[in-house]
Amino acid sequence: MADRRSPVPYGTPNFEWFMAIGSRTDDGPVHMINLMKYHERAQYADGTDGGVSGKEADDRYSPVAVLREIGARVVFHSDVDTQLDGTPTWDRIAIVEYPSRAEFLAMQSRPDFTAKHEHKSAGMKETIVMASLPLPLPEVQTAAVEPDPADPPMILMQVIRFAGPEGRDEMARHSALAAGPALELGIRPLAWYSVEATVVGDGRQWDEVRFNWYPRRSLFDTLIADPRHAEGREHRAMAVEESFVALLTPMINHF
Repeated sequence: MADRRSPVPYGTPNFEWFMAIGSRTDDGPVHMINLMKYHERAQYADGTDGGVSGKEADDRYSPVAVLREIGARVVFHSDVDTQLDGTPTWDRIAIVEYPSRAEFLAMQSRPDFTAKHEHKSAGMKETIVMASLPLPLPEVQTAAVEPDPADPPMILMQVIRFAGPEGRDEMARHSALAAGPALELGIRPLAWYSVEATVVGDGRQWDEVRFNWYPRRSLFDTLIADPRHAEGREHRAMAVEESFVALLTPMINHF
């Protein structure tokens, strides 16, 4: 019987998912979406903060060289500017594409990876990691919007758990009503994911993660004020049982 005690202080692994990896015959590329919340000060095993914040400790952990060696890559990396919905409030979002789930699992026991892990354990207060697969995006045409240095672009992220079997249909109704005013403003889908499993987390399960592109940050308020979008929000309220909604300005964006 597998030991169900969490080996890390910042979340509980999904042991069933890890155990199932070895028996999969359809293994292939997978995107790991990471939601991260840090300690204000790092908490190392020796009782010190190492002279750094939790976020700085996680920066020390950053296993970019290990990822490169196994054929993985960072697809997206962003601090959270503003979180509009959901608890806890996340500090950073990252997405890593792995060539397979097996490679993700094997990485956990690599000496060059585990050597860095003390920094992640010191910095991370809480995390959710979701194994996810890209969804096909709606085919849309958006209005052209000139860049404005005083009003930079942003990305809106939604992490969604649908409310029952009708939730997806209600979300589709919301999207249909919101699409018109959004496209007129140059807002478009950027990357949508289906969540296969929560790999590390707090027991909550999630269904989809959506990233939408806004050519100007101010357009978020413009869209919310449009009565057509307000009508669509009624369907979203019926569609979603729980969500995280956050505004992001990415440092890495390979969508």
